[in-house]
Amino acid sequence: LNGLDYSPVFNPSYYSNKYPDLKSAFGDDETALWNHFITFGMNEFRQASAEFNPTVYKDRYEDLRNAYGDNKPMYYYHYVAFGINEGRSAV
Repeated sequence: LNGLDYSPVFNPSYYSNKYPDLKSAFGDDETALWNHFITFGMNEFRQASAEFNPTVYKDRYEDLRNAYGDNKPMYYYHYVAFGINEGRSAV
């Protein structure tokens, strides 16, 4: 997405297994799960990886809350674009 590797924040097996509604709707269809994640999951602030909890990430970093407020997809973007390399923790 946007030329970035979102695998640190999205693992299709984790996502499907964490949320029964997704498991029921999409099973293990990685493409359908990815499409749900980018269309709905980020806006719903769903956790799609054991290594990234968006609520923890938002709550832990005041500078991100000040910059992004309630723009939930930006927390995922920030983590994959900058946060990992900055050594920020999201769990």
